[in-house]
Amino acid sequence: MEESALALILKECLAAVEQGGEPADIAPKYPVEWPEILPLLEVAVRLRESSSTCSIPVEFLRDLGGRLASHASA
Repeated sequence: MEESALALILKECLAAVEQGGEPADIAPKYPVEWPEILPLLEVAVRLRESSSTCSIPVEFLRDLGGRLASHASA
């Protein structure tokens, strides 16, 4: 699969997570990419959950999301 396509899929999955979707429900929609995106989605959920209990700057989380997306497309 082309790397830019993987980055697009990851972006769509992260948007679904932001809307409250669960990684285990989102990742199977992309069976070929599932092994790569499921761990990233699980990290995104953990970061979202922990951000409400600790003071991680939103800018840091946005930057991290950008880096993860860049990694997926690299």
